[in-house]
This record gives sequence, C-alpha cells and structure tokens, in this order.
Amino acid sequence: MKSLYLAIRETSKRWRGVHHWKQAMQTFQILFGEDRVPVNA
Repeated sequence: MKSLYLAIRETSKRWRGVHHWKQAMQTFQILFGEDRVPVNA
C-alpha cells in the first residue's frame, strides 16, 4: 500500500494534465481510505 501511495504522490506532482484525475482520486480514497490517499495530491 505504501508503494501505491508513493506512486500516486509522485505522479500527481508531475502529471497535471490527466483527465478525470479528481474522480480517480476520489475512487482511490473510497477503496483505500482517506488516511492512505492524500487529499491534496
């Protein structure tokens, strides 16, 4: 799980042009919990 968190965090820093990123982050928060997925990624 930590590797998933780190991958999402690092990708979100460089990759701002993703379509539907907000929806994907909300889905990750539901699946993995808000404490594991950063809200301000």
